[in-house]
Amino acid sequence: MKNLRAWIAITLVLITILVANFSKQDDPSDVALLSIIKNDQNSFQQFILSGGSLDQSVIIGKSTVTLGSLLVDYERVEFLKLLLNLKNKELVFLRDDKIWASAVSKDNEDLLKTMLSLSPKQYIYKKKIGEKKRSLMHLASVNCSHKILKILEQEGFNWADEDASGASALTLAAEMNCLESLDYWKLKKANFSQLDKRGVSALEILQKKKNAALAIFASSLTAPTRNVAVIAKTERPHSFYKKRHFPKDQLTERTSFLGPEVRPLDANDTAEYSEFSD
Repeated sequence: MKNLRAWIAITLVLITILVANFSKQDDPSDVALLSIIKNDQNSFQQFILSGGSLDQSVIIGKSTVTLGSLLVDYERVEFLKLLLNLKNKELVFLRDDKIWASAVSKDNEDLLKTMLSLSPKQYIYKKKIGEKKRSLMHLASVNCSHKILKILEQEGFNWADEDASGASALTLAAEMNCLESLDYWKLKKANFSQLDKRGVSALEILQKKKNAALAIFASSLTAPTRNVAVIAKTERPHSFYKKRHFPKDQLTERTSFLGPEVRPLDANDTAEYSEFSD
């Protein structure tokens, strides 16, 4: 009797585990949508044409995400460009801060350009993300995304822009050891000595770093510029004849023995045609 009860208890536990695992499995429709986003651009286009929304949520593993966020995560730039061609204006998914943070972290120029073209410029410029109210330029600094700096600068963002904590995009790049980003701003004549609202400058931050490459970069910011004036000394060429001091009466004899590579064109065989003739 006791053995029977034990077997019943074990069976119930196994049934409970199986039911729980079955309920956690991905929805077949979600799996199909994920497959389309990963591999099938034509099916994705048909999905959009038929009224499919990128704001639709799908369950992948233990996470719930939107189709729009998956496009960014998988860097499906060509899929996003279809939205431009189809003039789909229902792009609510682009209001999600996490999607923009993900896009910036990818450091993909084509991806960011496409997303910016799908969004109102004024909205993007005013967009502040997270507790520290950081712009896309701040996020680029934090992620060392140097390839997209030029794009963001063209959109109106600046190295001196400050977040809610008072940190500028430039000082954040210095704190995160983003050498390539710093090099870009150096070429753009950014002021590394300018203090942000916290009272620190990018130069001060870099000078405290122990990284050799950063230390060399910091030194290059303070190295004096030397303007060296080069004066070219022009020496008046000497006369072929005067340099050798050929006597007038021996001119014909001397010039006739000179090789063609050193003999001047005006060295004639007769003295009366030379510059020393009377």
